[in-house]
Amino acid sequence: MEPRLAPAHDVTLRWETFRDAADQAGISRRYGGIHFEQGDLDARETGRVVARHCWDHAQALFAGDS
Repeated sequence: MEPRLAPAHDVTLRWETFRDAADQAGISRRYGGIHFEQGDLDARETGRVVARHCWDHAQALFAGDS
């Protein structure tokens, strides 16, 4: 980041949930021209599906079921 463009003071961002943070990141990427709306929404849904699968798999491992 260019020194003249960086914030002069630290900025702390907080979200109530990880999903809120993901939503904000997706919107930021749209504003930055990195993603288009449908790509952002589809990617967030894919992320939720993958996260659920990983969570379920981890829980099975911890329980000794896998």
